[in-house]
Amino acid sequence: MRVFENASRQPPNRLLFLLLLWFGQPACAADADIQRFDDKNLRVFVVVSPASVEDHAALIELMQDIAAGIAKDRPTWAAGWSASLFAAPHLVGYKDEAHVAKYVASGEWEEGYLAEYSHKTRSIVLYPLNPQLRRESVLQ
Repeated sequence: MRVFENASRQPPNRLLFLLLLWFGQPACAADADIQRFDDKNLRVFVVVSPASVEDHAALIELMQDIAAGIAKDRPTWAAGWSASLFAAPHLVGYKDEAHVAKYVASGEWEEGYLAEYSHKTRSIVLYPLNPQLRRESVLQ
């Protein structure tokens, strides 16, 4: 019982610190969830946390994890595949597909389209449809 008594007397800032430490960790590749493969266009649709595209090291790890998944599930794709990264499963798809039409109309699809990646060139475009946030880089 004494342990609980002491724990309740700790300053609230320590609890806040521990919560920030726990939830403030950088995103990792485990955040990736492959939702769909488009075999015709060699494209994979992936749901990731928005934080995972903001941390360069985490982004590299994320793309390596996706590449490993493609090598396992679609070995014939080799190096010519692309990936579309979205913030939520209901946004996954091309903008002209019926199941995402209402999200395109509301602007949620564009906001939730986090990144476009080309494995052939190792280039990534973050926030491809947002002119203010759009950034391009090559992942090494």
